[in-house]
Amino acid sequence: MSDLHSTLTCTVVLLLLMVTAHADAGRLDQHGSEYFELSVSQMFDDEGRTLLVVSTAIPYRRLVFFRKGGRYEAGYRVYMEMKDRKGRYVRGDVWEKFLAVESYEEVNSASAVSISRNSFIVEPGEYNIKVTLEVVNTSLRFKRETSIRIVGYDEGKLGLADPVFLIADSGMNHRKPSRGEMILSTCMAPDDVGFRMNPGAVYAEFGAWPRVTYNLVGHAAEGRENGCVISSRVTNSRGEVVLYNRRAMQMDKNRYLLFCLDFNIDDFVIGEFEVSTVVEAPKTNEKASVHGRFTVLLNRGLLGEHFEKALELLSIIAEDDELTELKGALPADRLDAWRRFWKRRDSSPRTGVNEELGDFLNRARHVLKTFSKYRPGWETDRGRIYIRYGPPDKIIDRQGKSLGSNYRLWYYYSRSIVYIFEDSMGMGEFRLMMTQPI
Repeated sequence: MSDLHSTLTCTVVLLLLMVTAHADAGRLDQHGSEYFELSVSQMFDDEGRTLLVVSTAIPYRRLVFFRKGGRYEAGYRVYMEMKDRKGRYVRGDVWEKFLAVESYEEVNSASAVSISRNSFIVEPGEYNIKVTLEVVNTSLRFKRETSIRIVGYDEGKLGLADPVFLIADSGMNHRKPSRGEMILSTCMAPDDVGFRMNPGAVYAEFGAWPRVTYNLVGHAAEGRENGCVISSRVTNSRGEVVLYNRRAMQMDKNRYLLFCLDFNIDDFVIGEFEVSTVVEAPKTNEKASVHGRFTVLLNRGLLGEHFEKALELLSIIAEDDELTELKGALPADRLDAWRRFWKRRDSSPRTGVNEELGDFLNRARHVLKTFSKYRPGWETDRGRIYIRYGPPDKIIDRQGKSLGSNYRLWYYYSRSIVYIFEDSMGMGEFRLMMTQPI
């Protein structure tokens, strides 16, 4: 187990948090989610007050480092603005983060990420959160917005907060769920020892598994029942249920419950999934439900029953002779063959992190989220080109002469080529029509 975990420990940190930036029409889109990852969640402090937790993660390669005293230093400020559902200003805050590294290789590492986290006491309600990340001593400012519903005891009914995604360290002594198993249990803390926050909800480790935590509160009135029934299910991109569990649980005397959902993803196909949870109080007819989405990029099945999918993905970036060893490896030897494949492609082995693998999985995540309208994004023409060459330097859209026909041009100046895609039916399904030199 620990051997599997060590394979991608460093690389995966970025994969859970970040996607390679996409240059749209040659313009730096500083409002895109690709520049930093934002996660907002709810917790309760020791006195039962509701907390808003704001977490950001930005790759070193998005920062600007200055050499100082033999080291490389960078910093950034995080501005948080909070408004209620009517657009009224509630509060704001700012905090700073500074970091220093010893080598230029670490500055350019695709897997090095700076994480900041802050929490604030807030009243229950629905809020819009705007976060601006400003790189110090530069004009770079990146922005993201999201919304959250903070639940409290004063709603007069069950309140279920949005799910918080964590990832289990496979080297810890927690029991990993069996394949097809979904475990509903109470939690001692949202981020118990052996579990770490996963703001991007992307799972890309062979030996780990997801944990999803929920805060449940109810109106603590006299005579209220504390029993509830929790139902959770996971569905794939086609809406098919792949996991399900239902269990009766008991809230404490204050009608509060922190519960966890642990499940195995070893046999999941690469793609996006949704976890839906419903809580019911049968004797009072109270009910609450929430949904969350997560992405699976790596798991044991990729080297097992879904091995053909792995080879199909790798064939996008590798020639046939590069895949010979991996194709011929026995199931028990595939992990070592996978390691050797990526080691040969590692252009900077001194960093201890395989940037090429990181970039590959980042691109796979992007195409899954962006191009998976009718089939997995990496099976589309745009998806395959994006995985192989990364984001285009410039994108131009053009209207076709026939009704409903649209064209999209991807310029790669470093390759002196433009890819021309056509959506002949106006349905968003762009197919590669031709390539032209620039």
